[in-house]
Amino acid sequence: WMMQQMKISVRFYNQKSWVVRDCKSIDEILQTASKRIDDSLPVPDAAVWSSISRRITKQQFSKHRNTDTFDHQISVLLRFTCDSLNKLKPRQLSEITLSIAKIVQSIREAHQRRRVSIYHQAFGKVLQESSSNPNQGIFHALAKATDANLPRFDARNLSNTAYAYALLGYDPKIVQGVITLEILKI
Repeated sequence: WMMQQMKISVRFYNQKSWVVRDCKSIDEILQTASKRIDDSLPVPDAAVWSSISRRITKQQFSKHRNTDTFDHQISVLLRFTCDSLNKLKPRQLSEITLSIAKIVQSIREAHQRRRVSIYHQAFGKVLQESSSNPNQGIFHALAKATDANLPRFDARNLSNTAYAYALLGYDPKIVQGVITLEILKI
């Protein structure tokens, strides 16, 4: 009886928690995150975006040939992230902003080198308006959430957020709030 209870509790724990670093590819990260979102299970979105930003330049190939599956999974993840922005802690918010900025930067560099992988194509469709401009709506939503949490940001959170916007060359220009990043233009 005790062993059966332990198996049940381990199974329940495994359903509740998810360690992103155990995923071996962007495919696996997107599939797992998408499934967990569909099942209304917790998704560590800051860790997901961070892991994707580290892997996007390293992984060039996928077993998938078209980007339709990726487009859907990325859209689901992005929608989930945008819906949860007001609930995030400052560190998570700054990590997501920086990770998405790094993904956009990786897409730009891939286009310049003319080595665009299927991942660059899929993320580019969602995170960019054109080959050089980031999706203004996404970064404006991130900036508004940052503005609401700005008093709780520590030096690291401020630094990561400022670096993310400088990396993109994007100025969110929130009128009512404190954020004015015009000094960051490169």
